[in-house]
Amino acid sequence: MDSNLEAPPPPDRPAAPRPGDDLLERVPQSSLVRVAALAARSLLTPIALITRRDGSVAGSVGLPEGWPEARGPLPQAALEQVARGELLAVEDAERDPGLRDGPVSGELGAAAWLGVPLCGGDGACVGALSVLDRRARRWEERDAGILRDLAALLSQEVELREAAAASARAAGAAERLEVVTAALAAAATLEDAATVAIEQIGTALGSPAGALAVLDAEAQCLRVVAGRGLSAASLAPYRAIPLSAHLPVTDAVRAAAPVLVESPEEMLARYPAVTSTLNGAFRSWATIPLLVEGVAIGALWLSFEQPRRFGAEDRLLMMTVAGQTAQAIARAQLFEAERQARARAARLEAVAAALSTATTLEQAAQVAVEQITTALGAQGGVLGVLHPDPGAVRVLAWCGVRTARFDSFQVISLDEPLPATDAVRHARPILLSSPGALAACYPHLEDLVEPQLRAWAAIPFLLEERAVGVAWFHFPEPREFTREDEALMMTIGHQAAQAIARSLLFEAERAARAQAESAERRKDEFLAMLGHELRNPLAPILTALELMQRCQDGDGERAGLVGERARVVIERQVRHLERLVDDLLDVSRITRGKIALKPERLHVAELAAKAIELASPLLEQRRHRLEVLMPPEELVVEGDHVRLVQVLTNLLTNAAKYTDPGGHIAVTAEVLGGEVVIRVRDTGAGIPPSLLPHVFDMFVQGPQRLDREKGGLGLGLTIVKRLIEMHGGSVAAHSDGPGKGSEFVVRLPRAAADERGVQPEAGQPGARPPAARRRVLVVDDNDDGAELLAGALTSAGYAVCVALDGPSALDEARRFRPEIVVLDIGLPVMDGYEVAQRLRAEILTDARVVLIALTGYGQEQDRRRALSSGFDEHLVKPASLQQVLGAIAQATARRDPAASGAGHAPGALERNAPGGSSPEPWQC
Repeated sequence: MDSNLEAPPPPDRPAAPRPGDDLLERVPQSSLVRVAALAARSLLTPIALITRRDGSVAGSVGLPEGWPEARGPLPQAALEQVARGELLAVEDAERDPGLRDGPVSGELGAAAWLGVPLCGGDGACVGALSVLDRRARRWEERDAGILRDLAALLSQEVELREAAAASARAAGAAERLEVVTAALAAAATLEDAATVAIEQIGTALGSPAGALAVLDAEAQCLRVVAGRGLSAASLAPYRAIPLSAHLPVTDAVRAAAPVLVESPEEMLARYPAVTSTLNGAFRSWATIPLLVEGVAIGALWLSFEQPRRFGAEDRLLMMTVAGQTAQAIARAQLFEAERQARARAARLEAVAAALSTATTLEQAAQVAVEQITTALGAQGGVLGVLHPDPGAVRVLAWCGVRTARFDSFQVISLDEPLPATDAVRHARPILLSSPGALAACYPHLEDLVEPQLRAWAAIPFLLEERAVGVAWFHFPEPREFTREDEALMMTIGHQAAQAIARSLLFEAERAARAQAESAERRKDEFLAMLGHELRNPLAPILTALELMQRCQDGDGERAGLVGERARVVIERQVRHLERLVDDLLDVSRITRGKIALKPERLHVAELAAKAIELASPLLEQRRHRLEVLMPPEELVVEGDHVRLVQVLTNLLTNAAKYTDPGGHIAVTAEVLGGEVVIRVRDTGAGIPPSLLPHVFDMFVQGPQRLDREKGGLGLGLTIVKRLIEMHGGSVAAHSDGPGKGSEFVVRLPRAAADERGVQPEAGQPGARPPAARRRVLVVDDNDDGAELLAGALTSAGYAVCVALDGPSALDEARRFRPEIVVLDIGLPVMDGYEVAQRLRAEILTDARVVLIALTGYGQEQDRRRALSSGFDEHLVKPASLQQVLGAIAQATARRDPAASGAGHAPGALERNAPGGSSPEPWQC
């Protein structure tokens, strides 16, 4: 900044030297006096003096004793004239009123004076050489020449001394750079390099205070890593400086160029926001970027106690030291990055090794939370898994946390606004570096966290981008989480996710093995039991046959009695065998999906009455008291009469067998919501808690004596469960334990009472089609289902052909030329969507052909896909014949209104698969 624009210094501070004044200060006083004396003698004047640019006296001869050095005798106008490099010549001051009363004329009695500029090596004026005479005098050119020669001699001495000073400074700078280079070479850390740079360059330039900041990994923020001569309080606002801030240090980094502020006034003008935080002891500042290959990685700034012009030498020294510092810092950062990488690898290896030993979910969770807490340097942590409920976090393990904190919660819904749940939802770590960050993001947690906790991190455990768990950790001090921290957390989280998944697989494998072993054991027990149950009736049958054989040649009357008795025994035992075989066949058919239900509207009271009738022999034999409670209103369900009676009969006979003679059995029914609930309760043997979850499993029975007085194959309850589920209902068992009775609860969807007996009218779904015979192709890989539907459609007046897979359907379509196709979706070889598309495109190109999808895929997207594949209607199994006929009628009316009123004649069933048989009435 131009010195003329600078404000004067405070009174208690000495005036700062003007630029160039220090040149005269470097010339010894004796040399200045000698030059002044030569001038006085040469020009025969009583007074000669050398003045600075501000007029103060640097050296003189002839001035009165005690003349103040700071008081310059020359007037301001004369000083300005000399400063412009002009000759100063006054021949008679008395002629000029402006000079007559000045100190030169008044106090020194001088009437004439002559002055020439003193110049430095760069030609700039640094002062003046003047002579004064007490009498008026005409100055000759020779006089001015003498003064100029003397001024030149003085300037040469100034230059020589300046050169010597520059040489000394250069030597000092070189020595300083050697020291800096050696110190920076020895600096192993970023902090060491920063401290060396600030101290060395500060000492070289006379700066008592400074700091160094480097860019963070994201190059968005400058972080102070070292300071000198500054208190922690003064550095606090600059610990983390956004690169977008308007500050000298950020400007230097963005521009990759020094920012030099030479006075407080300049700082106020350029950086008004900084001025309020300045220490009043400092008057100028220098900020130098740290450049590596032209890119700024940080900056250092220095503070000076005096306003200062930064010369070329200053700039060169600062940039040289800054360049060396930048290289040292870059080197230290590489060393630190490599050290951290090794440390991360070691931590990850330790975590992986520890997790590999865990074989259960609980072990994996505990090992993971302990290892991650150590790896992150956290104070404590908590781990939860999303198992078995993926919509909630179940807390499994923790360390460094009081156990009492988890007494109130073990399961956390993912809907809760928490760092852990957010980490799961967003599939990334949630990092809170301070209590302020926690309060900003989760204000509702501010009063709940312990006051000694200062930072938090929540890490999701991701496996194939799906969260299987989450852990959250706390730290005792605020912590700035870096990109490397986040990467480490994600890697450890992935390791933990793999360990959790592995432990779940181990547990699933153990459970599957145990289940398989249990099934194998039950199978062996069942085969032994089956042999026992089959031999039991065979023994009396064989005995009866032998008895009949022996009595053939005996008394006719006795033989008749024996034969009749044997026949009764054989019939009873054969019936028992038939029931055993029926149970086996029922289970086999249910398991393979080969049972076809025949749904109709049924009264629960009638079902109960029929079941009681079938179970009454056993109930009477064991002298049980039976109680039946039915509500007065009509309870109607839709189902298969035979199968629902079988269900209730099985439950009643089961209750009768496992209740000691003279027990009490109750059958009740009620409506709860939209369901009919039937309960069969007994006062019998009860069910052990260990057996209760498995009572509906195949071959499961309670403990029996060797005589197996209860009998049976352990299939009855399995059949009950499967049949009820086929009806869209459920069954459950309840017992308070052995000897406390049992209760079986059946739930079935309730049918609306006003639908009973409703018959479809003409034109409504389910109405018989008109009499004209129309060709229908039925395609379904379920042989029974296809055959029954074909029979039902044949009885409705259609000519029907059946195919059991996609290629066969295409062949039959070419041969049979159907007008209507009822097509399953889940076909082997070629699915129903492809079959429909090929039928429309290649074979049945007539727009009047109707395609009906009849499938077990019933979601909305399945319906949309069916319609987009060329189907006219989409029916979901099980569908009644009325629904199928209604769909055909509606689709036909849309595609061919004229045909919807035509007549139909009886048709015949055709098949393309061997083994056809007469169809039974079709049921869904």
